[in-house]
Amino acid sequence: MRCCATLGCVLFLSISNPALADEPMSTQSGPCVAETYFEPESSSGAVVLSGVPAYDWYHGCGPTAAGSIIGYYDYHGFDDLFDASGWAQVKYTRYVRDQISSPAHNAKYDPKPDDPNLPVPPNTSIACWFRTSVGGLDYGWSSLTYSDDALEGYATYRGYECNSWWESYSSGSFTWNDLKAEIAAGRPMMFLVDTNGDGSTDHFVPVFGYESRVDGNFYACYDTWSENESVRWEKFQGGGNPWGVMYGTFFSITDHLAPGDANGDGHVNASDASVLAKHWLMTDQPAWGNGDFNNDGQVNDLDASILAAHWGTGPAETSSPVPEPSMGILMLLATATLSLKRLRKAS
Repeated sequence: MRCCATLGCVLFLSISNPALADEPMSTQSGPCVAETYFEPESSSGAVVLSGVPAYDWYHGCGPTAAGSIIGYYDYHGFDDLFDASGWAQVKYTRYVRDQISSPAHNAKYDPKPDDPNLPVPPNTSIACWFRTSVGGLDYGWSSLTYSDDALEGYATYRGYECNSWWESYSSGSFTWNDLKAEIAAGRPMMFLVDTNGDGSTDHFVPVFGYESRVDGNFYACYDTWSENESVRWEKFQGGGNPWGVMYGTFFSITDHLAPGDANGDGHVNASDASVLAKHWLMTDQPAWGNGDFNNDGQVNDLDASILAAHWGTGPAETSSPVPEPSMGILMLLATATLSLKRLRKAS
């Protein structure tokens, strides 16, 4: 299941380069449905989450839509998700675009075919976990298969406990009551929709509100084209209808990971020490998933001390005791501790 831009939206943005079209299908490029564009918020019965940023389309509607959801959580207390600080920065695409789709990901996968001379980039942005434009996918295309991985993988990399999965509208596993419950709980969703009503998926959107009207139930979303856009209201109905819902991706964040848990598996152990060692002395925008546990932009002895202090943290193991650090890891931690002492003496 993939997302693509519609021809009408591309014209609306005055994009003349066909390479910038969001996933044009080889068989069709469906037009925007002008008659439902930006329906008004018409009654006091509308429930809309506040603080959801709208972003300019950036290297795919999937990463852009997911970025709006991540931005919402960043603004509402989970402020290590983006490098941007506060609403004054989080609301602007230019401050978060590298976390939506990293320069390395863009350089490798935006050319078609993928650039064989560049290495596979590390997973550092939403597009990386979404696998946007990777392999046989055209520029900007993303797959439903990785929609939950994109949200959960990225948030875990940034140091948070989270959960994500997707459900199908047509199977009955995703319903109107599900949407209402998620919004009531303060959790925006991501929909994969059928913008031109041809029965095929073609666009990811962030969804952050609902309203029941005389003429049906409606969901609130952004169409992912501009950070200046208003709320768009579309009828909550299945594929084969304009902006029909075909899949809903759920996402929730609960808390920070345990200090030292670099890979988000719930344990602080040799695997996390290996991550720390791999990125030792990294200063090029490291994140929690690289071992930067204190979020100071460096992976160094301070982070090693955090890992050492929480060694063995995790759910109780009944089958075997927590293993002691290996000799190599002990040497790493000892070196980090010695370096820290030297730095303190020098200062």
